[in-house]
Amino acid sequence: MTTLDRSISPGEYHTKGKPYRVLAREAGWPIVVREDLMAAGADREGRRRALVSFAHLTDLHVIDAASPSHASFLRQYRGSIAGAPLSNASRPQDTLTVHVLDAMVRRINAIGKGPVSGRPFDFAISTGDNADSRSTHELEAVIDVLNGKKTTFNAAGGLYMGLQDMTPGEGDAYDAFWHPEPVKGGQKEDLWKRAYGYPSLEGFIEAVSAPIQTQGLALRWYSGFGNHDILDEGVIPAGVGAARLLEALATGNRLPTGLPKGMDVQSFLGELMTADDRALMALIDTMPMRTITPSSKRKPFTRADFVRLHLEQEGPKGPAGHGFSQANLAQQTAYYRFQMADGVVGIMLDSTNPNGGADGSLDPAQAAWLTKQLESVHSRYLTEKGSSAETGRRDQLVVLFCHHNSRTFDNLTKAHGETKSDRIGSDDFLALLARFPNVVLWVNGHTHCNRVWSHPAKDGRGHGLWEINTASHIDYPQQARTIEIVDNGDETLSIFAVMIDHSDPEAIKRTGLQNRASLAALSLEAAVNDPALDRPYRLGLPEDLNVELLIRKPFA
Repeated sequence: MTTLDRSISPGEYHTKGKPYRVLAREAGWPIVVREDLMAAGADREGRRRALVSFAHLTDLHVIDAASPSHASFLRQYRGSIAGAPLSNASRPQDTLTVHVLDAMVRRINAIGKGPVSGRPFDFAISTGDNADSRSTHELEAVIDVLNGKKTTFNAAGGLYMGLQDMTPGEGDAYDAFWHPEPVKGGQKEDLWKRAYGYPSLEGFIEAVSAPIQTQGLALRWYSGFGNHDILDEGVIPAGVGAARLLEALATGNRLPTGLPKGMDVQSFLGELMTADDRALMALIDTMPMRTITPSSKRKPFTRADFVRLHLEQEGPKGPAGHGFSQANLAQQTAYYRFQMADGVVGIMLDSTNPNGGADGSLDPAQAAWLTKQLESVHSRYLTEKGSSAETGRRDQLVVLFCHHNSRTFDNLTKAHGETKSDRIGSDDFLALLARFPNVVLWVNGHTHCNRVWSHPAKDGRGHGLWEINTASHIDYPQQARTIEIVDNGDETLSIFAVMIDHSDPEAIKRTGLQNRASLAALSLEAAVNDPALDRPYRLGLPEDLNVELLIRKPFA
């Protein structure tokens, strides 16, 4: 049921002479033992005692692919917005994100326990970018899937209307997008079919538009906050530039299919930065559009809305607020502490920078809060000056969670009008953690790839920590992880991380009516073949996949 048993890779070519490859079943991946921070002791397997076991999901990117605020039309152009490539504006599998999340939930439920220790999962956790386009319906759909309700990706309901059901005569954008349905009457296939070999699937639009009854997680689940949960396109603050365009279009019946005639991307973005409300509406009127079914549920959500929706939807397994509290709502914060298991504390941080930019950092108030939380679970730690402080408190292991990782933690963008940023970047953040030896693991996402990094203690006084970065649900390889922390009984801990695939290649249907499982598997196959992505980079090396990470136990 995990990649220890079997894995998935690109297999045979679907059509001779075209690069599209079908999914294939491969052998499982072994566990790679990493001793970067501590040597592995002999016979530790027989002494192991599991301390905690959980499932990590991240970058779910549930998408209302019919929403005007999704800005799918930008995929047809080259370039980027604030460092985010325009190829991210749309993927061929955008209509399938609810199916993928439901399939992953079902797989986690079927696994049920840590594959190494056998300890039943204590919880599941998502580390942000739950919604893709800051649309209220997208976030509601995420919560509905995790809680086991009936839902659909499309806020307006009914048949999908967007850029993947256009006909060849509807505009210049046709070739830029995969149209799953067969063309009629000898019309030209789109470029995705002609050049790449993407398949034709009759009945796809009807199948993908139908609401699905989701299973819901069979365990408590927690949630985190990512840049796509606060910034338009994951990079632009509300009310600024292109965000004003998306907010103006979000709940309406006009879906852009391209830029105004004769205008390039940078000129368009420049116009949006300077346009007043009247000029903005005039610019919108020059854009080629499709008429779609509108929905008020596509209204952009705020951080407070994000917290409130979690508080309102406890679901059958809880917990109340899924980590968030009424204090978070009142203070408009998105960080909290929770008890993972006896003797193991989890701390969820909000690493987003509301001032703009895809990458993250930490604000001073949150850093001060974090310091107090860490002090409360240490009997001994180092002060800022490097002296030892004793508290008399009970030692507990600490696992940190947030959206951004150490390679994407240096976005110090200032708020408008500020002359200097006081935000905390990667080096200072890691220096803070190094003062607290009970912090053994940092779990995150954001980069849509699998990585595992070690952070040795620089001064030799500490023990270092491990960092686990997990791939997204939208881009290949669409995986999650099981994570287990075990006490080896020899003054060391082992952290086991094992990759999970959400679907099986055998579920894909090449003909006939599609179903919930076949659509989820098809999403993975479409993602594998996206020409904009580097598959090896996204997947990671063997030492980033199924691993045992050794670390010194920080207390007796």
